[in-house]
Amino acid sequence: MTEIFGDFVETGNIFEYLVISFDPSKMSMEQRWKGNSISANFLAAYWGTFCPSYSPELAHTQMKDTISWTANEMIENAVKFSDVNNFYPIKIFLNLSESTLDFYVENSISSENSNRLKARIREMETTDIADMYFKQIQDNAETNADESRLGFLIMKMDLGAKLGWKFETRKSPTDMSHDVETVTTMVRLPIEKG
Repeated sequence: MTEIFGDFVETGNIFEYLVISFDPSKMSMEQRWKGNSISANFLAAYWGTFCPSYSPELAHTQMKDTISWTANEMIENAVKFSDVNNFYPIKIFLNLSESTLDFYVENSISSENSNRLKARIREMETTDIADMYFKQIQDNAETNADESRLGFLIMKMDLGAKLGWKFETRKSPTDMSHDVETVTTMVRLPIEKG
């Protein structure tokens, strides 16, 4: 079964992309957490080199910072919400086109987290993003929450990103008789050319 939410776009026939893949069950979340920013900074350094710009230094630095922040948010979400009992790898895939930089992160997800994410997506689709953002900041201050729940809202509000999700049932890579629920999160960032 496949469910699509938001502005999800399949990757299509692309020839230039970069994928980082890792097994979240191989080390503790604390150890993995340390590697998140390293992976995000690598992706930013690599793709920031190719992003078009007519105002070289400022725009180049801003684009690299945006790529790093977005990749870090997506990797953190994947690490936090992956179902490590399924031994399913986390993959982050980036593709640069003429006008967008597309991030795709695929990971396994438990039924409970899947339901929570789908509810959050539905809320984002039916609520004004600015209102949702300010309400979330207020809720975080009042509850002293462990999770900020601001990442996707910032991507939409401040970066003008298109967001999409694809939920699928797949066969486990370690046990073909076992099904695994996966989610692929897509963030499409517009690239300004000047």
